[in-house]
Amino acid sequence: MSDINSNKQKINYSEIANTIWQEYERGVEHLVRMNLYNICDDSYRFYSGNQWHGLKGGDEVYPAYNVIKSVVDYKVSGIAQKGFSITYQPSDLGGGFERRSRVCELLTLNAAKNWEKLKLDKHIWDIIHDGAVFGSSFVYFYYEAASLRMDLVDSTNVLLSDEQQQDIQKQKYIILVQRQFVGELRDTARKYGMNEDEIRKILPDDDTRTYVGTHAKEEVKGGSDNEKCTSLLKLYKKDGEIYAVRVVKNTVIMPEVKLVGLTKFPVAQFVWKADKGSCRGLSEVYPIIPNQIEINKSLVRLLSGIKQYAFPHIVYDSSVLSKDSVRKLSTVGANIGINNMKMQKIDDVIGYMQPAQIHPLADNIISQMIALTRELSGAGDAVLGTVNPENASGAAIIAVRDAAELPLNRHVSSLRQFVEDVAIIWLDMLRAYSSGGVTVAIIGDDGKVVAEKIEPEELSSIMVDIRIDISSISPYSKYAREDALSKLFMQGAITFEEFVSSLDDDSASPKGKLKDILNRRHFSSEAMDNGEKA
Repeated sequence: MSDINSNKQKINYSEIANTIWQEYERGVEHLVRMNLYNICDDSYRFYSGNQWHGLKGGDEVYPAYNVIKSVVDYKVSGIAQKGFSITYQPSDLGGGFERRSRVCELLTLNAAKNWEKLKLDKHIWDIIHDGAVFGSSFVYFYYEAASLRMDLVDSTNVLLSDEQQQDIQKQKYIILVQRQFVGELRDTARKYGMNEDEIRKILPDDDTRTYVGTHAKEEVKGGSDNEKCTSLLKLYKKDGEIYAVRVVKNTVIMPEVKLVGLTKFPVAQFVWKADKGSCRGLSEVYPIIPNQIEINKSLVRLLSGIKQYAFPHIVYDSSVLSKDSVRKLSTVGANIGINNMKMQKIDDVIGYMQPAQIHPLADNIISQMIALTRELSGAGDAVLGTVNPENASGAAIIAVRDAAELPLNRHVSSLRQFVEDVAIIWLDMLRAYSSGGVTVAIIGDDGKVVAEKIEPEELSSIMVDIRIDISSISPYSKYAREDALSKLFMQGAITFEEFVSSLDDDSASPKGKLKDILNRRHFSSEAMDNGEKA
């Protein structure tokens, strides 16, 4: 970061902070009108199982069949069990194509390294999950200590200049809302040369209204530096380049900084289901909350009826039996005293009322609502399918799985677009933050790691196309690949060496042990050849 205005004495930091804070307030007000905060809070509570929130039932704990969680978990796992790979290809087929192809290969390797370093295989689950529950999820990329970093940001903590514009890169500005420790913000302000008068304006606050979940609003108190306040990171475009400024309510933390060379907002959005006329996505959870509420109410009614009517009640003659005597009926072997036993029969003194019949429709309606809710959400038994893996080939299993995943194809397409946006952002950041070129570690033909460099002029001038490849990483897919290789080997279409080298590293067949066998054979063969020559 550079180009910080050195003439800080003439800058009215309070006015800058106030202007950005007003943009923040307008953004929050708009999201309140959209009911986004309530939608996200309700969706998260119902997914996590807190489905009787706000009900005052004393010591009574009310039951719930969490249909919502099963629907979301099924869909998220169906999408997240995909392997994504980023491939850069030269878009110009003219002179120097061979070198440009090599540069693209190195960019592809670098993207794979970034994917692994940022642990995106793990975070993809969180990104998809947040999208399903809240409708959208956001990721913010930045460089710290010359290393690419990533933060997942809740949809409620991202404010956009145009809430109808679905293309993030066409926004005039993006504001990221963060809760940070006062002490850390003061240190950051000193790092950017802010004077102590301005630093004293950084104070704790309780502005947690944009955060989802009850626990997110319950912060530890005690000590000014160890308490939090809301800071706003505003990213905006000016003359085709990206600028950044960070403020709190009363002052500036980081004055305007030009992110030299950056032309794309380093923010990517995953949309679960597009909403017409809005940049925010539609939640999977919120539309089926009314069904979930009715299922829970019906369950409580059924259980209350069972408690009240399904068990026999004791009726007794109080002039003959006392309460304590009747209570002893629940104790095995208890002695029960009866007045004037010779004068009356036991059946005349005590008996049981027959329990009322509970209509089977009460239980059936709950089962039907659960089944129909899941079915209409695309996560019912009809789309899941059942296959015994012992009696079916890998291809048959995959066919059933692919048929079950048809309702998820739209979400997979959204995730593919998200990954492509990430690939574009990474290339833009690489150009901006790698003025000396990029060095990529590769494995040479001899198995040794060597470094190969992309020169700065190659990085800045190359025009690329981006391809996102998707492959399933489910156990059945691995089984199908291994089964196909085994058949090719049995048919003699490939050698044993080719079979072993083609196996996945995490295949069911012990690839490492098979390679050891091949190595021992190779060394034995060499030793025999050397013996014959001698």
